[in-house]
Amino acid sequence: MWLMFLFTVFLFVLLTPAILVRLPPKGSKLTVAIVHGLIFSIILHLSHRFVLGLAFNIEGATGSMATDTSYNSAKATKRSTTATTANDKYASTTTK
Repeated sequence: MWLMFLFTVFLFVLLTPAILVRLPPKGSKLTVAIVHGLIFSIILHLSHRFVLGLAFNIEGATGSMATDTSYNSAKATKRSTTATTANDKYASTTTK
């Protein structure tokens, strides 16, 4: 996930007005900010799956999300227990 974060920061800095280019050249500050924001959003949207795929291939199973199985299994257990308790309460109120 660090690769995606670094890519987003790099893209943001690169597309900051007057760093690489200023579009439109004679536009007001607001117009330039909106155009650069739209360009950033479009490029990020079109490239995020590619960069996430790269990040997953590079980090693989050693990424922080993959190694924290105890946290994920505890959340899943809590969710299933909560659902069972809610179903039991519903069943007991409908049978009375």
